Amino acid sequence: KKIADAPVPRTRWSGRLPSSRLDEGFERIAGDAAAFVENRAAISVPDRLPTGIMRYTGSHDEFRGELEPAPVVPERERVANLVKQFYGETAKRAVHKAERYELYLSTFRPLSSRERELLKIDDTPSI
Repeated sequence: KKIADAPVPRTRWSGRLPSSRLDEGFERIAGDAAAFVENRAAISVPDRLPTGIMRYTGSHDEFRGELEPAPVVPERERVANLVKQFYGETAKRAVHKAERYELYLSTFRPLSSRERELLKIDDTPSI
């Protein structure tokens, strides 16, 4: 505030600001820009939240929950585990899909004589 209200020192001949004041201004603008970039980075990439297991103690209305933090895994290992989980889940889904499809296809095959016998298809008169 005091700096903003200070009279602008001017040279008598040109009315231009002295280089010291220009440098101060550039420094301030650069500082503001750096702070802005830091702030945006903090917003876009938030710190990883602490994860772990909640341990509850007490009973009825006197529960207390404490976070038992999970061990911090290095970033590379964490990504490797996520990739492994992704491929595992994808493979599991593919297997389940194939099993469902086999069940679906089995409804189209002709019945064996044993199945016809058990279902009493030949004994039942068709209407």
